[in-house]
Formats: sequence, structure tokens, C-alpha cells
Amino acid sequence: MGRWDKYICTTLEKRHLLPGPTPEQRDRLAAQGKRISMEHIHWIDQEVIPGAYYGETTWIWPPDFPDQVTWEELAAVGYSTPDMFPHVHDFPELLSWWGTNPDDFTDTDPMAIQMDDEIIPLESSWVAYVPAGMPHMPVFRTGVRSQLYTRPTLHWVSGPGGLYTREKDEKTKAAEAEQQAPPLARPVELAEAKYGRYLVFGTSPSVSRP
Repeated sequence: MGRWDKYICTTLEKRHLLPGPTPEQRDRLAAQGKRISMEHIHWIDQEVIPGAYYGETTWIWPPDFPDQVTWEELAAVGYSTPDMFPHVHDFPELLSWWGTNPDDFTDTDPMAIQMDDEIIPLESSWVAYVPAGMPHMPVFRTGVRSQLYTRPTLHWVSGPGGLYTREKDEKTKAAEAEQQAPPLARPVELAEAKYGRYLVFGTSPSVSRP
């Protein structure tokens, strides 16, 4: 065993913290030769490696890949499925989706991100800086419980939180306590978005690849 191996995570830890299905349901699907669209590769935090940031890496597969089972099919048989809502962390977060097209690394299916009261369109590979305490969530252009992708896509997230926490923001909690609808976000154009400065889309189109 190497001297620094303890600082490298090569296995999927903390499966109980992943969005549905549950670990037991995932094992059952694997035994049946089935695959879900979001396949987590790694989970890291300070309990996995002392002192580490929180982070996840995830493959997202197209529905036409072999042996895929959809969230709707899983929900119909009582399996847990992902539950997405605007949420906040007590740490800043880097959130990213990027494509795997070797001829065009910006090539992804369009989606969006909610940041506070704005829904910002995302038409290519991207990374977002989400300040601590800012309500946010991915917004899907296709699909119900997650984006439907037409090509393999990578998703990565990280933040110096040590441990992952996800809470509804205070405005949403207050609205739910009063049995009211939570605050709504509105779609905006990227050029007009006040939080657009927190997004990076990669190399300028004017720069040629080597």
C-alpha cells in the first residue's frame, strides 16, 4: 500500500445518502441486470477521508442505453426516486455538467439552473459557483425526476462543507408552515441574469483546440 493511498477515494461510499433508489433497491436492480440513468461513481467527504471536501461524481446515461429503467417505471413499482427541490447548503458549492463529445466538449443537452429567484438557461457544458445559503437546484427541460439526456454526460459537485447537508431555504419553510405555495423563480435570459456571473461555460468559441 502506498504512502498516500489514504487520500484517494476509488469506491462509492455512503450509498445511503444518494437520491433514490435505496441501496437495497439498487442492489436488486443490479442483480436483474438493470441500470438507472444516474449512476454515481464516487462520494467523498471528511468521514470518507479525514479533512476532505464533500464531492460526488456521476455518470448520466441516455434512456436508449441497454437495460435502462426509467424513474417512472421505478416509481410505478414503489421504488424510491430522486426528489428535487430548491435547497441551500451551509457551504459554497461548485456544481457542473459537461459533455463527452470528443469533437465538441461543450455539447450537452439543454437544461437550466435555479439560483434564488432566477431560472437561468444552460445550453452547453457548464460549472456554477453557488454561494453558501443560496437556494438552488437543477431545472430539467425534459423528463420529470431528472433530465433525459441523448448522450452520456458527466455530473460533478464539490464544496468545502466536510459533510453534505441539504435544507429547504427559510422562505420555503415559512411558506410551507403557513400552507402556502413556496416562492416562485422566474426564467431569465443569461445576459440579463443577476446571478449569471456565477456561471462559467468554458473556452471561448474563438479559441481553437490544439
